[in-house]
Amino acid sequence: MCPPPADKSEALGLCSGPSAGCRGIAADIRRRRPWYKSDWLDGWNAKTTASIFYMFFTSIAPAITFAELLDSATHGKIGVVEVCLSSCVSGLIFSVFAGQPLVIVGVTGPVTILTITIYQMADALNIKFLYFYSWAQIFAGLMHMAVAALGWCDYIKYITNFSCHTFGLLIATIYAVVGWTSVVKYYTRSMPFAAALLQTIIAMGVVLVATFLSDARRWTLGTEKLRVFVSDYAPTMAIILWTGISKIGRAGHLGGDLPRVNVPRNFGTTDGPATGARERISSRDAFSRRGVVFV
Repeated sequence: MCPPPADKSEALGLCSGPSAGCRGIAADIRRRRPWYKSDWLDGWNAKTTASIFYMFFTSIAPAITFAELLDSATHGKIGVVEVCLSSCVSGLIFSVFAGQPLVIVGVTGPVTILTITIYQMADALNIKFLYFYSWAQIFAGLMHMAVAALGWCDYIKYITNFSCHTFGLLIATIYAVVGWTSVVKYYTRSMPFAAALLQTIIAMGVVLVATFLSDARRWTLGTEKLRVFVSDYAPTMAIILWTGISKIGRAGHLGGDLPRVNVPRNFGTTDGPATGARERISSRDAFSRRGVVFV
């Protein structure tokens, strides 16, 4: 049984000492429990629905982008199916247990770099990547639990906003670089120039249309409700519009020349069912491989 909070700072989860984790987690539960139901029901309105669609497309777009990068770097071991499914499952679990219905949980640039590095390490050690990667994530999860249990989150107050800003800059830079390099690669691949040019037009069109529609609140055309609706659903409209354009008219005649996301028709992994004998890696073996999993 966790001891009751001794002061206001402890009730807010800001505590220290050997039992800090117990008091901090208990304080989090007590603080969230009275508002858990209302977080799901009271905020349900048209604005929330718009936020759901906005977050869906702003999450699925980078997920597909990084999934294509992972698919190429891991030779099909991790692709769009794995990234989208893991983002969905982790988002559902986090939102239910954290009491936060609107939350973004997905693949980011640093996670992509870490995954590619682990694949290279597994390849160098001549072991199965997926098993090795699973144990790496298990150790990462245990370390996160240890941080929460020991109350180390309290020390975040000693970290300035500089760390947050530099991390945000890193993420924005990765998104911009990956986006533009993907467009440039269209012209270096063995595809018709018309297909590469169309891909460039689609990429720029999505950005320009989404930016233009998101500024609809400043328009003088239409009613206020219409302008707010258009502004809230700007990314959704832009993606749907340009996806449709890529499939109609002369654009649709390009057919297989346009690169599409590689998604299996049946539910399964990107590289299909594994064949042959599989190498199973125990926790002891994974930890003893030069300590790379723990590091």
